[in-house]
Amino acid sequence: MNSNTNWFTGNLQQFYLRDNVTIGKSNGNRLNVNGDAGGFAMTLVGNGHFTTDGFNNMGNVYVKGGQFMMQSGTFGSSSTSVVINTGTYMSFWERNNTLNKRIVLNGGAMFRTGGSTAAVGTAGVLDMTGGLVLAAGHSEIRHGSSQMIFKLNGINRETGGTLNIQDTAALTGFQNPAMVTTTTSNTNGIIGGYLTYGKNTWQ
Repeated sequence: MNSNTNWFTGNLQQFYLRDNVTIGKSNGNRLNVNGDAGGFAMTLVGNGHFTTDGFNNMGNVYVKGGQFMMQSGTFGSSSTSVVINTGTYMSFWERNNTLNKRIVLNGGAMFRTGGSTAAVGTAGVLDMTGGLVLAAGHSEIRHGSSQMIFKLNGINRETGGTLNIQDTAALTGFQNPAMVTTTTSNTNGIIGGYLTYGKNTWQ
């Protein structure tokens, strides 16, 4: 499916998958969906913006182009994966619940975001099943707004994988300075040269 037109929830009321699908959005346009993925895989291409509002039972998601914004209350099976490739990102808008999913950062970025004038994402957690897979490429975790926590658990690093975490130490009020946790052990406070905080501090 490919469209160069903005499709919002009011236009595409329900979206139900009956097989694996590739979805392409061009020219930065946006597609918002409700419905059910039926456990099937989605591959996202193009430079557009794909948003799940009330979209259930998601299987594997391959983000090969553009942005994937997660607004649904559920993420489908925790044993399926989201793979975020170089030059793409996945964002979480005002999450207030715990989401479980396998996450593979393959040079892409994850981003927490929300409104700027009220406390949002106060109880949001992305709990990464089996631990974050850090594949080859330079990946990032970024802050826009919200108090959501990215719970990496153990970091499973593959050859050539690096990760930068945005410096959020100066955030105050409802903008939670705590953004990332991990169970990966460290030596003298350093996990490894592959992991930086604020682009210049080893973690």
